[in-house]
Formats: sequence, structure tokens, C-alpha cells
Amino acid sequence: MLLLSLVLNRYGEAITIPGIDVDVCQDNCQGNAAVFRVSFTLAIFFALHSVFCFLSLDCHHICWPAKLIVYIGGLVGCFFIDNPTFDAYARIAQIVSIFTRA
Repeated sequence: MLLLSLVLNRYGEAITIPGIDVDVCQDNCQGNAAVFRVSFTLAIFFALHSVFCFLSLDCHHICWPAKLIVYIGGLVGCFFIDNPTFDAYARIAQIVSIFTRA
């Protein structure tokens, strides 16, 4: 995921999908926006995974194809969310990270 974050941070603006007019992040995606999107997706994915594992321990060992589809869907979906949402997420993550350090 670190590699994906670095690639999206550096080259994300130049990535195009042939045949699809994707008008996300127009001129507003700058700097760490892609990194925040990947971080947000991972935070939501692992929060949901923790809840499902609490409900059923078998969930931790099964359903890997479904988990992968959910993660990739969440990652793609994050690129359609406006940047101010991730600016707020970055501030919240900074504050929460103070309390989660070992």
C-alpha cells in the first residue's frame, strides 16, 4: 500500500482511463490527497473488519475475495469524494494518532 500511495501521490494526476471521461479531482488534487484517500480507505476497511471479526471469528479467515473487492471498491470510491472531506479526515487522523501511539 505504501508503494500505491507513493505512485498515486506522484503520478495520480496523469493517470487516465481510456474510453471513460473521469472528471474527478480536476485541479484540486495536490500533494497528499491520494495518500489521504488510501489511508481513509484502509481505516474504514480495518474498522469494518474488526467489527465483523468481533461478531464472528471465522470472518477473519474466510471471504478474502469479497474483502479484496470491498477494499478496491472503497479505494476507487474515495477518488469521487471532494477534497475538503479528506482535509477534515487528515486533521482528525492527526488528533487520533496522538492517542494511539505505543
